[in-house]
Amino acid sequence: MEKEGLIRSLDILHGSGVKLDCIITDRHPQIQKFLRERKIPQYYDVWHVAKVHSHSDPAFPKCVHPPKATKDHSKWFQPALNRLERVLTNKRYLTDVEKLSHHFQTSTVESFHSVIQ
Repeated sequence: MEKEGLIRSLDILHGSGVKLDCIITDRHPQIQKFLRERKIPQYYDVWHVAKVHSHSDPAFPKCVHPPKATKDHSKWFQPALNRLERVLTNKRYLTDVEKLSHHFQTSTVESFHSVIQ
C-alpha cells in the first residue's frame, strides 16, 4: 500500500511538472527498491531510523539513565557504554546514518497524522 501511494503521488507530481531532487522516507524495503530502480535519490528520516534502532535493543533507552536504586553509578556506566557501543557500531545503523536527510524531516507530517487519526 505504501508503494502504491508513492507511485500515485509521484505520477501526480510528474504530471504537474514537478521535478524531484530527492525524497525522504522511512526505510521501507519496497520503497527503497522502487526509488533505486527509478534512480530517485532517497534519504531516510532521522526519527524513523532512531525509532527502528532503539527497538533493536529494547534495553538501550533504559541504559541512558541509571536505575533509581543504583547507588554505585560506575557499575551501571560500563554496561551503558557497552550497549551504546553495540548500537553505534552496528553495520546496518552505520549504513542508515550515511543516508540520513540533513535538510528535511517527516516529523511535521507524522505529527499532523497523529492529530487527525
